[in-house]
Amino acid sequence: MSKEYRDRFSQAEQELEDKNAFICVSCNKKYHKDEAQRRQMTCCDRPLKELAKESFGP
Repeated sequence: MSKEYRDRFSQAEQELEDKNAFICVSCNKKYHKDEAQRRQMTCCDRPLKELAKESFGP
């Protein structure tokens, strides 16, 4: 596996993690899905908002 391929794969994996996250609209803190579930989908006594996932194709 070439270094360029690994770098692109790592970058794509990080982008996917960022899109599969939740954010608190009060304090603007971002939580990954697992952490959000551990916090019972709340922060600052408000529900977390899911970040929109972009998709391409049919």
